[in-house]
Amino acid sequence: MDCIQKIFVIRRLPILPKKNFITFLVGKSIEQINERKYGLQRYLQTLASRQDILDNDSFQQFLKLKQPEQLIKEELFKENIIEQVQSPLKIKNQFEEIQDNQPKPQQVFVGKRDYQQQTSFIENQIEQAKNNSFEQPDNQQSSDIKQNQSNDDAELIAQMKTQLQEFYDQITEKDAIISNFNQKELETQEYYNQQIYEKQYRINELNGQVSQYQESYAELQKQYQDMQNYVEELKIKLQESQQYAQSLEQQFNEQQNLISQQMASIGYENLNQTQLSQIIIEQQKKIDQQIQTDRERELEFKHELEKHYIVEAQRDELFQENQLLKDQLEEELQQRNEQTEAIEQLKLEMEYLQMQLKEKQELLDIKNELS
Repeated sequence: MDCIQKIFVIRRLPILPKKNFITFLVGKSIEQINERKYGLQRYLQTLASRQDILDNDSFQQFLKLKQPEQLIKEELFKENIIEQVQSPLKIKNQFEEIQDNQPKPQQVFVGKRDYQQQTSFIENQIEQAKNNSFEQPDNQQSSDIKQNQSNDDAELIAQMKTQLQEFYDQITEKDAIISNFNQKELETQEYYNQQIYEKQYRINELNGQVSQYQESYAELQKQYQDMQNYVEELKIKLQESQQYAQSLEQQFNEQQNLISQQMASIGYENLNQTQLSQIIIEQQKKIDQQIQTDRERELEFKHELEKHYIVEAQRDELFQENQLLKDQLEEELQQRNEQTEAIEQLKLEMEYLQMQLKEKQELLDIKNELS
């Protein structure tokens, strides 16, 4: 009994932790778990077979058999060794009747040799039964030991079943935890996939906007360059107009000097009033024409100057818009870089989740093997 208890202590599984079940399973190898599982099953089968033998009706009837001496006698006569003979006295009477030639009904002839053999066999069996009768207390003690051992084995089986049921309950509990964790992981993965899809869609939109901004920026750069060229042309025309105005002023001064010289050379005394008036009118007309031309050129110059101012204002506006576009592009590029970093972070998190899912799948495989 003590040996059985020691064996049970050695073969007993450790009490599994309720909280850190996953850590416990990961710390153990699959071979160790299978070895404990199969060893436990074999031991339970052995105990169950012992219990079945102890609970068997044949074994219980064997324990309740009659005394050995009476049992041997009954078994001997059941084998028909001597038919219809109940005692040695009757055998002797029958033998005497045969000697006297006085046959009787239901006579059975038994030879002397057979009789001696049967008698000696019976005596030997009776003697053996007597000897066995002294061993009856030992058999009774052995029966008590077996009965106690049977009770202990039944108790051990009940304890093993209880521990196995607790083990299966823990597996079921951890099963629910793993299932809940897997559900949360699926929801998290769907959320991350949705976030990645939205970020990718936003990045595609930003890429389209950046392309549009780049095209607009290139067009504005071209317009700005055209405006710069036009301003340079206006500056050249302004310089030409200034030079032309200076030349006109110089010509006017020369004509004034020429008129003065002519009037001085001719003299007022030699000219009559009509001729003098005619000369003055002609000179006045030339002066008016020159003034009109100068005014027209001045108006044209003012108009060109206004255009130049307008172009300068447009250039400033384009420059400001260009600066705003540059700022927007830089901001969009910064956001794009941040989103790229966020996507990379999400990818790393997804890889980490996939590794966790792989580990959980291995744990589920271990659990399936245990169940």
